[in-house]
Amino acid sequence: MGKTRMSSNAEVHRDLNLVTPMLMGPDVKALQERLNHHCEHYKFPWRRTKADGEYGKRTQRTAKFVAWLIGLDDKRIEGIGSMSGHIGEELQRVLRDPGKRSEEDRKREDGRKAKREKLHKEHEVGPKAAVEWALKQVGTKEEGETNTGPKIDEWQAFFEMHGEPWCGIFVGYAVKKIGKANCDTGFAAVEHIRVDAEAGNNNLHDINPADAEPGDIATFYAGGGDDHVGLIRSKSENGTIFTVEGNTSSQVRDSDGGIVEIKEHPIGDVRCMARIESWG
Repeated sequence: MGKTRMSSNAEVHRDLNLVTPMLMGPDVKALQERLNHHCEHYKFPWRRTKADGEYGKRTQRTAKFVAWLIGLDDKRIEGIGSMSGHIGEELQRVLRDPGKRSEEDRKREDGRKAKREKLHKEHEVGPKAAVEWALKQVGTKEEGETNTGPKIDEWQAFFEMHGEPWCGIFVGYAVKKIGKANCDTGFAAVEHIRVDAEAGNNNLHDINPADAEPGDIATFYAGGGDDHVGLIRSKSENGTIFTVEGNTSSQVRDSDGGIVEIKEHPIGDVRCMARIESWG
């Protein structure tokens, strides 16, 4: 790994903790950039954080994951992941430059190789399987009463529900049943997806919509609230995301349209982009 190059005002000079308002500054941004570098180096780009200079839960989660990647011990990892999100100055220096690790840390990193490979395989298979399954359902319509039909009843039964609005149920079935995502979140209520992602609960975390990848989950605005959800299949360079959505129609946003469709949206329509942290 390359050495860290920093201007003087980005030097480590304080402990980082989760506080309100969030700690901000070039030192935080320097840490974020190095964390993202490590995620790229170990081929986990989907675990990057936003390099915005603000120390919040997104950065905390990435720091915790990177600490595991570079072989730090459980005590230090648990400290980063605590409610306070504490990262002391010395630990920041190690996270920025793993060359400062101990020999024990290096051996521990080597010992985690099999787990890293397993995570790579799970991520390769999980999102791909979820999206491929969702695309095969395009054209599936409600039959009989609203929010029912042979396939729709099957998807709802997986969540022990029946006759409910099913856009979240469709996405939830794709990622949980097909993709084997390790989520216990309430997909049937779209707002739960956003709340869990923003809090980093239930194996979800929120990301910058511009960084969306296949298998991510987008919730959409409607009258100021979370009203609809779609599974990301791709995105374009001009800021358009392409989704597979259940209980929609040919309208741009329709949370009760009764059919599975492929849709496209400008990124500005997204309220929350949720990413699943682990699959399989």
